[in-house]
Amino acid sequence: MRQSTNDQRHGSRLCFCNRSWETRYGVDVLARAFVKVAQQSENVDLILLGGGSQGAHIRQILQSGGVLDRVTFGGQISQTDLPNWYHMADIYISPSHVDGSSVSLMEALACGLPCLVSDIPANKEWVFENENGWLFRDGDADHLAEKILAAMNQREKLPEIGRSSRRSAEMRADWKKNAEALMNVYRNLK
Repeated sequence: MRQSTNDQRHGSRLCFCNRSWETRYGVDVLARAFVKVAQQSENVDLILLGGGSQGAHIRQILQSGGVLDRVTFGGQISQTDLPNWYHMADIYISPSHVDGSSVSLMEALACGLPCLVSDIPANKEWVFENENGWLFRDGDADHLAEKILAAMNQREKLPEIGRSSRRSAEMRADWKKNAEALMNVYRNLK
């Protein structure tokens, strides 16, 4: 269940991203998309955690778009506090241009968040359209904005999509199960 914060505006929907603010993670694409979203909906806010070399650029995009007051900058968060941030959000967004199996994506799935991610190969292994989230064209801020608005306009479906996210994490991203399966492969090599 989503928690409220003092910063959250009444009735707003929260998008969450904790990717590093480096070029390869595309947070600038999310910033441009969020400006477009904010122009069309007063009820969507953004949480950005972390930081990085693109910090000034990302803040400039948001400031130029007039949406800084709708963004919560959480900074660096400890691992113990991170689940609270995931549980505050309605959806998780990863605009990454390159990635392997993203730990933050696995965390979002495990926390039961619908996930909106770029359509890079690694993400397509985990997120399935309208099942546990959505895919958008990598680098396309307009397409990401469309997908954010579409997700927020089907708020009644978000809990079921979130449950599907959780199930996919339990089935495929359980470290104990995966380690045991790997050990069984090694044992059978004898």
